[in-house]
Amino acid sequence: MKQEIIKQLSLIPPVNNSHQVARYIGSVGHEKRKIDEQSHLKFLGLSIPQLRKFAKEVNQTLNSFPIKKQIEIIFDIYLNSERHEELTLALILLKRKECMTFLTQNPDLIFSLQRKVDNWAISDGVSDFVATLSETNPKLHFQQLQKWNKSTSPWDRRQSLVGIYYYARSRKSPVSPKKSLPLVQKLIDDPHYYVQKAVGWSLREIYQVDENIQFNFIVKHIEKLSSVAFTTAIEKYPPNFKKKIKDLRVIKRKPKKN
Repeated sequence: MKQEIIKQLSLIPPVNNSHQVARYIGSVGHEKRKIDEQSHLKFLGLSIPQLRKFAKEVNQTLNSFPIKKQIEIIFDIYLNSERHEELTLALILLKRKECMTFLTQNPDLIFSLQRKVDNWAISDGVSDFVATLSETNPKLHFQQLQKWNKSTSPWDRRQSLVGIYYYARSRKSPVSPKKSLPLVQKLIDDPHYYVQKAVGWSLREIYQVDENIQFNFIVKHIEKLSSVAFTTAIEKYPPNFKKKIKDLRVIKRKPKKN
C-alpha cells in the first residue's frame, strides 16, 4: 500500500521547479543557510494544492482499512521517507478527524513526528499536532515542551515554542503565558535563526492570549530580542502602538555615552 501511494505521487507532474522549492525550504547547498538550518530532504516540486488533491484520492483507499491500519500506513510513509512532499502528504492525511482522534489518544505518536523535522515547513506542520495536545493532555504536552526546550537539536527547541499554541486562536483553552513565557525566555539568546523565528512566533501568539503580559515581557527584554524575534512578536500590534514600541527599541539600543 505504501509503495503504491509513493509510486502514484511520483507520477504527478510538478507545477514548481524542484530546485526553487528546495531553496525556499532551505535544502542542502543553500548558500544563505548555515549547516544546521539546511534540510537533507529531496524535493519533487509539488504544490500544496496538488498534495491536497492527491490526499483525497488516497483517503478513498485508506478508508477501506481499520483506523489503526491507516495510521500504520501513514506513519510508514512519514518515518521512512526522504522526500519533502511525502512527509507533507502524510501530515495532510493525518489531519483527518478520525486520525486526529486516534493520535490525541496516543500522544507518543504525535511526538514521534518530530524525529523527521529538519526544515521550517515540516516543523510547522508538526506543531499543529503538538499544540492540539495542550487541550487533550496538557500535562504531558507541557512536559514534552520542556524536554524539547533543553534539546541540543535546534528543531526540537523551535518545536518547544511553536508547539505551545501553533495559533492561539485555534485553542479553546490556550496555555497560560505564566507557563509559556519561561520557555520563551530560556531561548531568547538562542543562536539559531529558526529558533529566533519561533521566539517571535510564540510571543505573537501570547499577545492573542494576554496583551498586557506580552507587552510587559517585550518591554523588559526589548534590548535583548533579536530583530527577527522582535519583528514577528509585534505583528499584531495596532499601527500607532507598533511605531511607539519600535521607537522605544531604538532608544533603548542606542550605545550609552560615557
